[in-house]
Amino acid sequence: MTATGSTAGVFADPDVFAAAHCVGHHDLFDPPGEGEVASAATERHGRAQALCDGCPCLAACAALADTLPRGVRRGVWAGQVPDPGRAEQ
Repeated sequence: MTATGSTAGVFADPDVFAAAHCVGHHDLFDPPGEGEVASAATERHGRAQALCDGCPCLAACAALADTLPRGVRRGVWAGQVPDPGRAEQ
């Protein structure tokens, strides 16, 4: 996965996201991997969403996600999982 397709590089700013619950768990937030079973991706994304609950950086994450261009916002952002049945905006 490229840096633009992964959450790992985006949350590297220690001043903004140091207290984010996702720190150290970026793999949970990434989009389904090639060959990954849908149920495994759903379970993984559920764990990611649970980390977002009560996260002190949720609003900053949502604001950042809203600035990402089409095709870059993939996986879980601010507790939201994109609907696989429609194109991501």
